[in-house]
Amino acid sequence: MRGGYRGRMPPESRPRLRPVHWVAVDVAVAVLLAVVDLHAVRGGVLGWLTVLAMTVPLAARRIWPVPVFAVVMVFSALAPQFEVSRDAHLVRALALYPVLLVAPRWIAAAAASVALTTTVLASLAMAEFRMAEAAWSMFNGVLFLTTAGAIAIAVRLQRRFTDSQRRYVAAQREQAAERAVTEERLRIARELHDVLAHGMSVITIQASVARHVFEQRPWEARRALETIEDSSRGSLAELRQMLTALRADPLLDPAPTLSDLEALVARTAAAGVPVEVRSRGEQRPLPAGMELSVYRIIQEALTNVVKHAGPARAEVLLWYQPESLTVEVTDDGGGSVADRRDRGGEPGHGLLGMRERVAVYGGRLDAGPLPPPGRGFRVHARLPLTARRGEGDA
Repeated sequence: MRGGYRGRMPPESRPRLRPVHWVAVDVAVAVLLAVVDLHAVRGGVLGWLTVLAMTVPLAARRIWPVPVFAVVMVFSALAPQFEVSRDAHLVRALALYPVLLVAPRWIAAAAASVALTTTVLASLAMAEFRMAEAAWSMFNGVLFLTTAGAIAIAVRLQRRFTDSQRRYVAAQREQAAERAVTEERLRIARELHDVLAHGMSVITIQASVARHVFEQRPWEARRALETIEDSSRGSLAELRQMLTALRADPLLDPAPTLSDLEALVARTAAAGVPVEVRSRGEQRPLPAGMELSVYRIIQEALTNVVKHAGPARAEVLLWYQPESLTVEVTDDGGGSVADRRDRGGEPGHGLLGMRERVAVYGGRLDAGPLPPPGRGFRVHARLPLTARRGEGDA
């Protein structure tokens, strides 16, 4: 071969014998043993029949291991009378092997005991029960049986280990698939919550404003309706983008980024909450997944301000540090902190979603009321820029 040997062949490309090939090998071995023993046998026709009955069944030892073993044991016990004792030891070992390989443990143990007893008694009978003369024949017989038994047990254990390994790998794959489905469902739920909660909050507040001023100040009602239209269009566009991604449409619009903050701030201001955005430190590109998470955190925090803070102003701070990015959203509203939590006093779905997004990157999120004498609420998130997890952002 040109280039010489280049390593072992991969397991999946190695040639493997099929069951029909092994049966063909057994047929060849049975024919060979029969031919050899027929030339060496003494005793005429009776000896020939004994040899054929002892060797020919080996061709089917993998198909009917226990019946073949029983037939071979009976006729191999008669073989020493026709001077084919050594080949009888080999035949017994070949018949025992498939029984030890596939039969239940108690059948395998019984077969091994029968084979050992038959070997010892046949050897003694050939030497007229003189132990000294029978010792060498017994040694050969036990050696054949022990070798066959050791190989069968080793193969059986290897098969069991391989089956266990396959089951383990299959279970791991199944669990990984279930985790992937669960994570994807949670991701979609977070995205839907972020999109719908912000859009519907703006629409609800502006619809309420339009209803109250419709007769006295129709121009304000008109402006509120325009805000509702803009907010609904933006929410529909994001929903369409998500559905397109789920359908794996190649014409996929880009996910929201920090460059879309201006539009988010405009929608929030139209809902009655002026927002100031400040940046500190040297701005630099972020991984796509992290930038989307930062946008969603700011969006959810502003949505909570619109829904719960009452008349308020909000401030967004993006602080770029050498090893981290700090995102802080504060407001001076007087809404109750309990309004931002569920009925059990635990963080609502919005805060939980923000915590999950931050946790993905090994960061930390704190959310709570501002310390006295200040009033309002603060969401503070810190995300390491030396990502602990390269989740597809590279």
